[in-house]
Amino acid sequence: MVTSFAACTALGLLYGLFILGPSISSLPEGVAIGLSIGAGAGVSIGAILEVRKNPETTEKKHNKLLILVVASTALLVLLTFLYL
Repeated sequence: MVTSFAACTALGLLYGLFILGPSISSLPEGVAIGLSIGAGAGVSIGAILEVRKNPETTEKKHNKLLILVVASTALLVLLTFLYL
């Protein structure tokens, strides 16, 4: 879980620094938003990977919620690209 959190946070930082920041004309805001997106995605992906290791410990509702969080994060990134 820590690995996916770190990787997604790094990707979020790059996304905020090079894509989101210039598009909103503010690098600090872009970096902050990118980091928050990356951290959220990292936690979600890490949780999904943990669930796959121990599927009997997690209910179906949690799986659906995690999928929804990952899908909404991906949709946010896609909409940002389309906005450019």
